Amino acid sequence: MVDLDGQLFQLLENPYLEPAWQVADLASQLQDVLVEMAPSLRLESVWPACVAHQHTHPLTATVRDGRAVWECPATHETVRPI
Repeated sequence: MVDLDGQLFQLLENPYLEPAWQVADLASQLQDVLVEMAPSLRLESVWPACVAHQHTHPLTATVRDGRAVWECPATHETVRPI
């Protein structure tokens, strides 16, 4: 459960995924919650933003070489680990 500004959100762990994919999946769920809550939390509506593309789109949670990472959805370049 995540409590943001008095609202509870449940993040669901998928036990059938490999550990790195579990991390990426949970990061993606948290990303969805934060984007939904962005206005009330005074956050950017694009999170985490792709700095390489002037914050025009969010990064995507995925797995590369066995590690959970954020990647640019336009270029598929790894930006940073999750």
